[in-house]
Amino acid sequence: MFKKHKYQLIVGALVFIYLFLVYDVNFRGPDEPVYFAYTASIVKDGDLNIINQFYNDYGQYVSKTYNLPDFHNHGGVIFWAPFFLLGKSIYSVADWLNIASIADEGLDKMIKCAMSFSTIIFGFFTLFFTFLLCRKLFSDKAAFWSTLLMLFATPFAYFTLFETGNGQIVASMLSAILIFVLYNYAPAMNGKHWFVYGMFFSICLAVRVELWSMFILFILPYVLILCLSKSIRWNALVLLIAGILPIFILRLINAYLKYGEIRPEELFYIISFLQFKSSYQFNGLFSTFRAVIYSSPIILICFAGVTVSVVGLIKKILKKETCLNECFLITAAIYLFFKLYSLSRIFSPAGDALTGRCFLTEFTLFVLFYGYFVNMQKGRLRLSWIAVSILFMGWNLLVIAEYIVGFDWLYVYSSPGIAARIFNLKYMLFPLFFIKDIYLKLSFFLPLLAFALAVILFLKKKIPSLNHHCRERR
Repeated sequence: MFKKHKYQLIVGALVFIYLFLVYDVNFRGPDEPVYFAYTASIVKDGDLNIINQFYNDYGQYVSKTYNLPDFHNHGGVIFWAPFFLLGKSIYSVADWLNIASIADEGLDKMIKCAMSFSTIIFGFFTLFFTFLLCRKLFSDKAAFWSTLLMLFATPFAYFTLFETGNGQIVASMLSAILIFVLYNYAPAMNGKHWFVYGMFFSICLAVRVELWSMFILFILPYVLILCLSKSIRWNALVLLIAGILPIFILRLINAYLKYGEIRPEELFYIISFLQFKSSYQFNGLFSTFRAVIYSSPIILICFAGVTVSVVGLIKKILKKETCLNECFLITAAIYLFFKLYSLSRIFSPAGDALTGRCFLTEFTLFVLFYGYFVNMQKGRLRLSWIAVSILFMGWNLLVIAEYIVGFDWLYVYSSPGIAARIFNLKYMLFPLFFIKDIYLKLSFFLPLLAFALAVILFLKKKIPSLNHHCRERR
């Protein structure tokens, strides 16, 4: 058992080192520089008013509360702000000590390096909790393979490593934790745990308000099933909802400060959903312009896993057996179907970015269904599905490579054959294996690592003496 955990730690460390070496230090993303301005505003001014951080001539756009209203979520700031402060502190110390090699990089570059590093942290923990969840349903090897393959067979790697200023990566980590806790600990949770779980979910909503659909279509139905099956008490449902309310009220206050009126962000998404007509039905999934299934066809294998879980549920019901695992998978599948359908109505749901960006928060579920399906196969059939998966991964990397250089715009009406396009892979493969700004990263990471080790050593010395003091008091 010890050797097994040691092996997992080594593999996890290697994955983290790889992410660290190749990530882009320039904090940017589809919604940049807005997120950077939000973080700078909360750190420097103590508010979320980005007028003096980003806009020089705001004129008519200012609200009656003297804020600049816009549709972006602010919640990621609570996760980015500590890294902003960390980068700023390291630069200030280097400047004070006259360490020219760090000071010459400039304050903004050091801060952006630190904030980009935060995306690596969030992405790594998404992979970590996804792996932990998957190994509950199938073997460690299958869980690791599924997680690593889906990292590169979807746009998750691109938005983790290269467009690092992305709120969906924060949300993907939070949703991975939500799903992991729900599957592993829900039957054993008491009332206090459900209240805390609700509060944690409200924090997730502050980061990505679209996660309401996860709550309504996945978490809430599964909790209801647990109540009906008498696995948990009904007060769990009440306390779960009660836990959401405190931070939800704070979000209403924030909406007033932002717009000058009570205007929940949920209304924006509901109105947007109702406005879109069905004229572009399924173009967001299958069109040759950044559509999610066209870009990442491995999702089709994930939905094969959905089919297997439905069949398994039917068999368990007919045999009158307990089927909580299958119920968990089915409620997750319902949520995925709704998310895919809601975004299929839009030609390019993510705007100028890859459509797969809209599904980063569902990364854990896609890995779960992929691994569930492939693990059900045996012998040569499993090897065949793995071979197909590798081809799908290569296709996803090709589409992202063409997106990086802008070829996807040229291919809207027609595109050359695959033989001519295959060489475009170099635009993605080279960044994936090229070490970037290693000195700047080490300038930030080594002081952070030294501080973390100092804290660990301090606690290691204090905790034994604290335990001894407690024993004496007894």
